[in-house]
Amino acid sequence: MCLVSSGPEYPFGNFDPLPEIAALALSYGIGCHYDCCIGFINCFAEEAGFPLPCLSDFRVVGLTTISVDTHKYGFGPKGYSLCLFKNKDLRDYQFFTHMNWNGGFYTTPSMAGSRPGATVAGTWAALCKIGRKKYVEHAKLIFGAQRNISEALKKECPEVEVGTVHTSPLISIVTKPGKGQINCIALCDVLQNNFKWVLNKTMRPSGCKLVITETTAEHWQDFVKAVKGSIQIMKDKPDLNHNSDVALYGMATAMPDMVVLDNICKLHQHALLDCL
Repeated sequence: MCLVSSGPEYPFGNFDPLPEIAALALSYGIGCHYDCCIGFINCFAEEAGFPLPCLSDFRVVGLTTISVDTHKYGFGPKGYSLCLFKNKDLRDYQFFTHMNWNGGFYTTPSMAGSRPGATVAGTWAALCKIGRKKYVEHAKLIFGAQRNISEALKKECPEVEVGTVHTSPLISIVTKPGKGQINCIALCDVLQNNFKWVLNKTMRPSGCKLVITETTAEHWQDFVKAVKGSIQIMKDKPDLNHNSDVALYGMATAMPDMVVLDNICKLHQHALLDCL
């Protein structure tokens, strides 16, 4: 049993209040896990001059585990992620051992036995090759672009809202409440079709997000121009302000029993596997 916090959370790029959540977990005598899947870059934020909204490492009292993907911003091969533990006693629970197996003593770092070693070596090589100094430079470029995009959108695109309120490698754009506004799920399609910017769609609230990399950071002004241009296109052609994703999203949220959607997703996965 544990409480889970994210920083930044993936859909909108904001930080949960980790210190408060960890303190609550500690008061109940349970663990606190920090989901930091896209937060490898967090380690270098302060050194790059962009302090995060809260502490995001084991200095937080009550925090027991952290997960982080090294292929995101660590530039290692995909398929390798880290699960970090506050101490060795906690890490013991991750290990699987079987001393009475017919094949002899068996122990593995997790329930999975055979695991590829190439991704581990590739990740280590990437970390050593890039080095801390370069990671700090990446962080400065990415966080700087995020700040510039956020300020520009707030100033130049009043038809939408910036959903990301914290220093983050993500920037999300969400639909403003009320009628006659630009629907940001539809905006995602217009951006891709007219300006070749590919964003991820988000829900609750409806929106879209850009994961900022070194490449996109160098062209942040082009992105802002593309958003402005897409909004103008949608104003000129109101029919583009609606699409199947918006209808599907509205229908999904109206369903009284989410188990139906859960079963549909499972059927989809079965179909994919059966095609292999």
